Amino acid sequence: MLKSAQHILAVMERTTIEERLVSFQIEIGCLERIKYQPIYVPYTRHTSRFLVMYLTWLPFGLFAYLSWATIAVMPVLAFLLSGIENIGIHIEQPMMVLPVRALAQSAKRTVEIIERTFLQDNFKKVLDGLTN
Repeated sequence: MLKSAQHILAVMERTTIEERLVSFQIEIGCLERIKYQPIYVPYTRHTSRFLVMYLTWLPFGLFAYLSWATIAVMPVLAFLLSGIENIGIHIEQPMMVLPVRALAQSAKRTVEIIERTFLQDNFKKVLDGLTN
């Protein structure tokens, strides 16, 4: 009875690990699709062109309100708005910013440790079953 309970537990453990590995593979597939999904180039070009046009004509509108302070304000506004555009591009392509390779290597090491531990435990159980 004890041997069959150990065998069922090993089968349940194996099934759980296989289910988690399948789920992990599905998640990796989703991440790869996100990684290789290109940004729609006309959208990016249009956004940057609009921003350049806006920043080109903005000083003429601000001069009536700020007069010569417009010269000091415009570089700050240009820096902030172009930074927001850059952040938007990085949000659209998160795989270029995230440390995906380091995360994958860490996950691989963890799976290898679990695999070694699982195989050693099962090997010990098999040897114990043969000696008894």
